[in-house]
Amino acid sequence: MKVSKIVVHSLLKDEGQKIAAVDLSQNLLPVDNKSVLLIQRLDLSYRKSEIKNATFDVNDANIFTDKFEDYLQIKSDDSFLLFSQEAVTDLKNRVQNISQAKGGFLVFTEYQNELRDYVSVFLIRDTIGMLFKKNANTLSYVINPAEHLDLDKLAMACKIDVNKYHSGNGKYLSFIKRKMENISEYFINWISVKELESNRVSTDNLYQLINLVDLPVGPEGEVITREDFRTKVFDYVKSSPTKIININELSNHFYSHESHLVDCAEQNDITLDTEFQVDGKTMRKFIRIDLDYDGIYIRFSRDKLQKKIRIDPQNKKIVIIESEKLAAAVKKEIDHNGIEGAD
Repeated sequence: MKVSKIVVHSLLKDEGQKIAAVDLSQNLLPVDNKSVLLIQRLDLSYRKSEIKNATFDVNDANIFTDKFEDYLQIKSDDSFLLFSQEAVTDLKNRVQNISQAKGGFLVFTEYQNELRDYVSVFLIRDTIGMLFKKNANTLSYVINPAEHLDLDKLAMACKIDVNKYHSGNGKYLSFIKRKMENISEYFINWISVKELESNRVSTDNLYQLINLVDLPVGPEGEVITREDFRTKVFDYVKSSPTKIININELSNHFYSHESHLVDCAEQNDITLDTEFQVDGKTMRKFIRIDLDYDGIYIRFSRDKLQKKIRIDPQNKKIVIIESEKLAAAVKKEIDHNGIEGAD
């Protein structure tokens, strides 16, 4: 990970109160071992959270999106500081009358990971292990080296894939989705979220990921096939009464590592919500089909239907299998057995 910019501001607000204030830093933090470690831990904690993918609502432009766009036009330290200051001030104004909202430290950062550029905002509550203090000389929040870094739980956060944002390709914005809607809603409105990823698209993206990720090892140490893995994922999802899948739990089940699938998705530029309800129709692609009729046994993945295997539209009794390798293998058998009419 390569960190280029980081700044910390404080949003001052007690739960149950309607009055809010901000204590803004006047300078960026220096990029050193402490700040890089902080962003590494924050990014790791973020990827372990329940993440939703979306875009900005271009029809509801606000301070956050406007100032973010301004920053991208200039890309200077001063413009990044101004973007963060004005965005936090706007957040303060938005939570003034929301009694459930609480303050905390807001970490704005720009960094590169897996050759992709990100701008992220992390909201950290003032709990045991917090590590920010105000430097009287720089008038900015700095990392307190005396405190232990304990960031397993983020209050809220968002992450912008700058590469995707510039290209306009896919969902470039992601954010942590908390269960308590009335508390997290103000954060979602602040960053102007729109166009959440649909369950159908998320299920299809999971299918792409399962076809790319390295195969897990079975309970006896055996390597399973790709077909078996897809079937096992299908059975795993089927066992859930709600058909809601959590990618971190799925990853831990098959790899004993909860971020393995998320890491692979990021490396292969696959957008994937951490938790979603699977689309039943799309899930059918995960399982293979076994047919045994008229002395002919055939096994194939369901996604080959209509692509490689289909019914002849002119004669419903004829099945067309489009495969150069299969055709060559059948011809070889015919030639080997001396059957005429192979051509």
